[in-house]
Amino acid sequence: LSKEDKLTIHLTGSNSVTSGWESGIASTSTELNFTGGGSLMVTGIDILKCYENNTVNISGNVDIESINITGTHIDDNYYTTLTVSGRDTHLKLKSNSGAVTCLKDMKLNDNLFILSPSGARFDKTVHGICIGDSLVKNEYVEIKKPDTYILMIADQVVNSLNCNNLSVIPGVEGTVKYDAATNTLTLKDATITNTSTNGNDNKGYGILSNMDGMTIHLEGENTITSTQWDGLASVGNLTITGNGTLNIDAKVTALNMIGGTSYYLNITDSAKVFAKGMYGVYGGIKTVPVAGGQLTESYVTHLCVSGEKTELHVFGTEQCAKIIAFLEMDDNMEMRGESGKAYFEQNSFCYYERRRYQPYVNQWVTIRYASVHGDVNRDRSITMADANMVVNYFLSTDKPEDFDLEAANVNGDEDITMADANMIVNMFLNGGAQ
Repeated sequence: LSKEDKLTIHLTGSNSVTSGWESGIASTSTELNFTGGGSLMVTGIDILKCYENNTVNISGNVDIESINITGTHIDDNYYTTLTVSGRDTHLKLKSNSGAVTCLKDMKLNDNLFILSPSGARFDKTVHGICIGDSLVKNEYVEIKKPDTYILMIADQVVNSLNCNNLSVIPGVEGTVKYDAATNTLTLKDATITNTSTNGNDNKGYGILSNMDGMTIHLEGENTITSTQWDGLASVGNLTITGNGTLNIDAKVTALNMIGGTSYYLNITDSAKVFAKGMYGVYGGIKTVPVAGGQLTESYVTHLCVSGEKTELHVFGTEQCAKIIAFLEMDDNMEMRGESGKAYFEQNSFCYYERRRYQPYVNQWVTIRYASVHGDVNRDRSITMADANMVVNYFLSTDKPEDFDLEAANVNGDEDITMADANMIVNMFLNGGAQ
């Protein structure tokens, strides 16, 4: 119990204050300060009970956990102001009567926020921390600086405060959220647009990740656009999964694996990725010394594509793919350009002409499971659903989702007609035989 005006409690190391009945700490002075870099555990009816017109300042990167903070009031007149500062300061409070109550005002400085529970805020009309119009009771209120992740979306850092709803970032629409526990970024019918021009200062990327082993999970139709730099760049292993589609349109590189470490870019689990830029996909380079003090470059990126419905489509005005060290894909997959077969040669996607491999430029190159005549919807079986898709296409010429034109052209005449639909019906009746 303090009656000293402007008392400072300086915390070092681990400390505890316990009261079996009254407040753990109480003050009747006009100002009470907590400073230092230590921790304080307070047990009692209240962590802090203030009886006069006063100010409580918590600063200096302290860590306080206890029951609650309670100001004083007479009838409807409230007197106590709580100020919390210090970039590493952490308050954790829980009470059945309200974690923070009876305050005139509360001020949070140094990028401190009420991080939990979700939606909690200080309300002057309630004189405490509340959700809606009710004080937060029987669950922890945490005040601290948000945890930051080495992940940027449209030039904004992802942190524990915004990670559950990244559509608050300018240029981001739809459902975009990051789960730190699983290192997963979910995109659901999302649009991410970055028009920044400063790509040399970690700016200008649609997504820039340094979270090694991150997974991007796709749902629905998703788009990443960078008008001045790269669309999706990763310094670390990256996996793209889900049954959705990702369209990347970038001025420079659509899919960029940055760095000199042997990273893996995995595209799997029915994900469909369309990557378009000066370079569709670009690998990382490792510089290593050799004899005589010279340096040589080694390509280190592994591109792995797997899954019956997984597709990777890349387009580059300079080169579709560049400096990819290794390409791994399922045995039943094929790689094709718009003008014919594609080969993985010279660390790129190439065509073969005049006894030479040439990198594909200004053409889409696709990696996916090879087309099977009759399997129009690419579900690895031939059914009446495939025949019906051909009939609908013939009648309307609208190309449905997952419609494989090559698979639909069963008779090989380069036209999709009722004859192809009839052949698919016969194949279905004959157990899939052509």
